[in-house]
Amino acid sequence: MSTLNLRVAWRRVRRQKAFATINILGLALGMAACLLIVLFVQDELSYDTHLEDVDQLYRVTYHSTSGNSYARIPPPIGPRMPEFFGEVEESARAFTGSMSLAVPATLPGQADATFEENVWFVDSTFADLFPMEVVRGVAPSRAMQPFQLWINEDVAERFFGIDNPVGRTVQMSGDYTYTIMGVVRDFPPNTHFHIDVLARYDDMFRVMGEQTGTFMQNNLAQNWVISHSYTYAKLRPGADPAAVDARFADLVETQAPEQLRVGQSFSLMPVSDIHLHSDTFLEPEPQGDMANVYLFSLIAALTLLLPCFNFINLATAQSMGRTAEVGVRKAIGAQRGELFRQFFSESMWIVGVAFVLAIGLVLIGLPYLNTLTQKELSALALLDPVIMAGAVAVYLLTSLLGGSYPAWLIAKTNIVMALRGRIAQAMGRRFTLRRVLVVMQFAISLVLLASTFLIYKQVNFLTSQSLGYEPEGVVAAALYSSNMNNLFTSVDGEMRSRLNTLEAQLADVPGVTGTTLSRSALGLGAVSRGTTYEDQANDTPIFVPALSVDYDFLEVYRVELVAGRTFDQARGTDHTDAFIVNETAVQRFGWGSPEAALGKQINVEGKEGVVIGVTRDFNYANLRRGVEPALFEVNVPAFRTLSVRVATSNLTETLEQVGAVWTEVFPERTFAPVFVDEQLATQYENEERLAQLVRVFAVLAIIVSCLGAYGLVLFNVRRRQREIGVRKVLGASLVSVLGLLYREMALLFGIGVVVAVPLVYAAGQFWLESYAYRTGIGADVFVWSTLVLLTLAALTVSYQSLRAARLKPVDCLRDD
Repeated sequence: MSTLNLRVAWRRVRRQKAFATINILGLALGMAACLLIVLFVQDELSYDTHLEDVDQLYRVTYHSTSGNSYARIPPPIGPRMPEFFGEVEESARAFTGSMSLAVPATLPGQADATFEENVWFVDSTFADLFPMEVVRGVAPSRAMQPFQLWINEDVAERFFGIDNPVGRTVQMSGDYTYTIMGVVRDFPPNTHFHIDVLARYDDMFRVMGEQTGTFMQNNLAQNWVISHSYTYAKLRPGADPAAVDARFADLVETQAPEQLRVGQSFSLMPVSDIHLHSDTFLEPEPQGDMANVYLFSLIAALTLLLPCFNFINLATAQSMGRTAEVGVRKAIGAQRGELFRQFFSESMWIVGVAFVLAIGLVLIGLPYLNTLTQKELSALALLDPVIMAGAVAVYLLTSLLGGSYPAWLIAKTNIVMALRGRIAQAMGRRFTLRRVLVVMQFAISLVLLASTFLIYKQVNFLTSQSLGYEPEGVVAAALYSSNMNNLFTSVDGEMRSRLNTLEAQLADVPGVTGTTLSRSALGLGAVSRGTTYEDQANDTPIFVPALSVDYDFLEVYRVELVAGRTFDQARGTDHTDAFIVNETAVQRFGWGSPEAALGKQINVEGKEGVVIGVTRDFNYANLRRGVEPALFEVNVPAFRTLSVRVATSNLTETLEQVGAVWTEVFPERTFAPVFVDEQLATQYENEERLAQLVRVFAVLAIIVSCLGAYGLVLFNVRRRQREIGVRKVLGASLVSVLGLLYREMALLFGIGVVVAVPLVYAAGQFWLESYAYRTGIGADVFVWSTLVLLTLAALTVSYQSLRAARLKPVDCLRDD
């Protein structure tokens, strides 16, 4: 490519600043959006790939008889795996929870007490599977001793500032003193779990309380009921995980107690698959979705294709003004190759400037993308050789497409027609690729815009759905660990007495209208427990979600009873022999009606009792799932959450007084209240982020499509300039001329709508199928998205259309 071509290209760009600006802006937006999505997708695909020997690392998954899978499994399995499976080189368990930590010197005022969420109790082999980088002190190893602690850099800074914390002590749950042995660097963001505090696995029994801790530790080897530990395994090089999966049934048959062998099914999941391919409950952190990776990869391709299509259209329209130049150059002997090189040079200028601008837009947009996705993406990832090679390929391909097609069209045109400036007329209606590209632009924009409307519609549907109870006005505070299976929550007689004192004092706080205790706040799911029931066809236990609640739980959360009565502490035996079930359980158990269910026998893992009441069905779990059978029981040792219903007036003052009472009764525990309705709303954050991301790229697509519409009108004006002049000489009105210019755009827009509607409908139906409660894909989704896109497109082309329609006939026919 000669320097002459580059100089001519630069002069052409300078002369036609409007065309150059539109092209550069469109390409820059498309490239920037594509690069941002590439960074997001690359991060999603890179989860856990930095771990040593990641191809040999697996986590054990528990499959229940209810059809659900869980990331946590019973604790006896982990230590048995290296002995039972020759393929397993090493295994390690991890129990996670949240609890109060405090520097002893500040305990009286609780100045430095915090409620840490990612406290991990791990086997001494855990560090062999997941090596940790030590910043200060010694690394966790097989030599881990009781009451030793490792913290990450964030915890170290919050507690000790710039001081060295190694050798210092902290108190856990207010009663147990731990010595800090080291400060470890946190795992990278693209890891499926993160650890704030690390301690020895057996230490969890000590912080549970002496009675429960001793019981659980003595029965640890036979505890095949409670699934509370993540269990990881490292296979030997070349070992087949399928061989381990096939023999898990043998492990259960030979190692588990006889009465617990039914319903115990396990399998291995590669650690590298957890983030994108896990559909298990009780994951340590929110996981990604491979479907979203595919979705955004498609969006990346579309947002890059749209400006490329637009570039071709605008370049073609722009070339119509260069007919005389092309005719002269062909007349003096210019060959097609020379014309191609000239147009390609101009494309490289425009695309090169757009590419540089796109990098700047990526740097500007990256913090916003990190906020939406809650990631820590870095622009340095663009230096990855694969991404760099892809970016160069995109640059060359876009330049080639933008320059070669207009050059080919003009180069094949007759010299006489070119010299007379009639290339546009010579093309006539044979130029069909431009129309196809515009249709695709409109269709893609409409798909993205309609998808945004649909996602927001579904999120609004979920958040406005009646739950069957009233979470508004209820504040919940954790008493113990956040572990779903509640291993830390052991309410003994002393603790029960303190809780009674707490509730009695809270009753005197103005603004508090009710208090209750339970395993967890309502709406966050329930632990499934082995259950048999009267009239059951066989004696095999089935797993039924069970909610451990106090006597006044239904009243505080305002759950409606349809038959029977609620729990009554005055009766004295409801905590030992009474159950309440929901309507779905009545139907599933074959009891006919709620009234017929009263008095029926139930056995929950050895606890026998009768049904005293039936509640109306309500959503005790995420609305992605339908209502399943559920039962309530008064199970005092399982309580770990205090729920307080408060009046909305003077809310801040009320919460301050509740916190003061809490601190008086539980000075060793941090008061960390959350509003239950806000906590439930966070369950749909993924959908809201998805909607926001799609909306952003829909806006970009609309901008580029509007530029395409502008190019369409501009091309029509150039091609039909003589026709417009003749029509105006013959008396055509402004409206009729505008109709002439708008007609083709409206036709292509209509075809784009016809193409987009079935695509949106099919994809929307597929996406909505994952929700038990879902909205419909009504006409409103298509009507509103079509109106928005049509309005923006019409506004975009109105200026050019009006300008052309107001031209004087003499200006249109000057060359004739």
